[in-house]
Amino acid sequence: MRQLVIRYIFYFVILFSLMFILGINVWAETWPIFLFNIYSSISSAIIIYLVVYNRFRYSQEDIFKIVFWYSLISVMILNFMFYTDHGNFFQYQSSDEQTYHRYSLAVQGMSFLQSLNYFLKDLEAADLGALFYVSTIYRFIESTLLVNFVNVICGALSAKLLFNIGKKFMSVKYAFAASLSFFIASYIFRIESSGLKESIFVLMVLATFYHFIEYNNLRKRKSLFWVLIFGSSIMLFRPAVLGMILFSFSIGIALNRYGSSTRNILISGVMLIAFLFMSSSLDKITKTFTSFGRSVEIRTDVTSESGVQTTVLAAALASFIGPLPNLVARVGKENNSIYASGLLFRVLLGVPFWFGIWYIIRNKLSQFYPFVIMSLSGLGALLYILESYELRYHLTHFPFIYLIAFYYLSKVDSARGKIKVRLVRLLEIGYAFVMVLVFFWNLRIV
Repeated sequence: MRQLVIRYIFYFVILFSLMFILGINVWAETWPIFLFNIYSSISSAIIIYLVVYNRFRYSQEDIFKIVFWYSLISVMILNFMFYTDHGNFFQYQSSDEQTYHRYSLAVQGMSFLQSLNYFLKDLEAADLGALFYVSTIYRFIESTLLVNFVNVICGALSAKLLFNIGKKFMSVKYAFAASLSFFIASYIFRIESSGLKESIFVLMVLATFYHFIEYNNLRKRKSLFWVLIFGSSIMLFRPAVLGMILFSFSIGIALNRYGSSTRNILISGVMLIAFLFMSSSLDKITKTFTSFGRSVEIRTDVTSESGVQTTVLAAALASFIGPLPNLVARVGKENNSIYASGLLFRVLLGVPFWFGIWYIIRNKLSQFYPFVIMSLSGLGALLYILESYELRYHLTHFPFIYLIAFYYLSKVDSARGKIKVRLVRLLEIGYAFVMVLVFFWNLRIV
């Protein structure tokens, strides 16, 4: 884990220096984002570095406090940047948050049923969760800043949940690092500084997973009740994700009960592919999953000038390695560059993640199968519908990628002798490879 943090700092300095020099004309117009990326990269690296050197108690209270205060400060900085740029607290480019804001204001004073009817006149069922979330907050104070504050609380609670999930499968130190590094990423701050649904949505997903694990281990009816409550609520946000969660639970239980032989794993792989095709087909027929992304046909039409083959390659890279960060902020695309420092760490983390998948399958660690299936189904679905570039759609499976990656890093750190040297060397090669991809990806901007 120490090696990962050091490499993150090293590659951040190298890549951002090169991009600053090559894109100096672009930075002249978007320098606040450049400064924010420096702030978020250095500060998050310091926090993770302190985790490595045992400067925290690795408790629920610690992770809640760190994520809450760091997120609050970062979100306030972003809100200030938005306001000084265009005079309000919405992000640089328009998004769903403005729709949620407008509709939530319109239903103030209405009853629940009246609000529901009003929402469904023009919007889809997959938007209801966000609309009820924002409109409920507006019943106290009609302020986007209050929404941002509640988002920060949701992030801190989600960090506690991911930590509690992780420490059931690895040491508390690595579970703490996995949860903390995800929830102090710059892309989390960008989501929390908006009126988008992902903050409360990720909380619902992690709560469903946590209580399912509790029920599976202890058979408590209370845990099953919460699984049903939180699982049902996901239908109001993005129904496809609930399908992936149920699929992950089902296959995980089946492999655990009937054994994780090569034959059973292959059958599970075939079922995963079939599930992805069926969910995408259902999207095209019923539009139930439209909030999960555009169809392949739409995406192909948009990118036909550059060729479908190039599009599929870029989507594959975005799914299995990234999304790759845009280190240079362009006018009109500022939102994407706020992600950069967090995505740079995520790209590096992709290397131990894929090694972790191999390690889990090779050693038949059935307790990790739901995490593996959730991660792969999320990545595969976004690749199939060619929406791998949309980071928002990754956030519901990213937490499990972090858990798998840090679990593998714990195994590397506990290895000894020549085996550890070999494993570290493979990671180093992987880190260098993905950083070369990031460099060439960003050359298209400058």
